[in-house]
Amino acid sequence: MALKCGNCGHEGLRDEFKFICRVADPGPDAYRRCPKCKSPVYSEELEQDELSGDIEVWGLSSLRGEVFKREPEDKE
Repeated sequence: MALKCGNCGHEGLRDEFKFICRVADPGPDAYRRCPKCKSPVYSEELEQDELSGDIEVWGLSSLRGEVFKREPEDKE
């Protein structure tokens, strides 16, 4: 997957851009550092399985977005 720096225009593979941090904990998006000008670059961190072609999203599950509420306790 190729990335392009919006600051200097350097374009290269995702592995060339050093990982800085995640944008949000449960999501796959991250910031990487441009090897040329050291500016942060937004990156969609999705992994694609080359054999099956399926996209695997990090940190997502079937419970994402669900709201869980405790049953009210009966006071005696």
